[in-house]
Amino acid sequence: MQLRWSSSIKVAADDLATLTFGRSKGLGFDRVAIYPTEKTMSWLEDPEDQFEGEARAKLYVTLTRARHVVAIVNNLAEGKSFPVFSIFE
Repeated sequence: MQLRWSSSIKVAADDLATLTFGRSKGLGFDRVAIYPTEKTMSWLEDPEDQFEGEARAKLYVTLTRARHVVAIVNNLAEGKSFPVFSIFE
């Protein structure tokens, strides 16, 4: 399942199911690909950044839709990365 902030955001795989963050609330999927907003990417790159309100709530919704795998679709510059979080440490 591909999840995006709004239906105007282009997705990479037109042949896969797609929902907006809000419409995915309450649903569950085995695998989820998230198309993040600029605010979300900024926070992922630097967790010290302020990340509040609707953007934070909707990220929580998207992250908790997946039963097994969550992927965040991004186009980071070469050499740039963000922390990897795992519940299996």
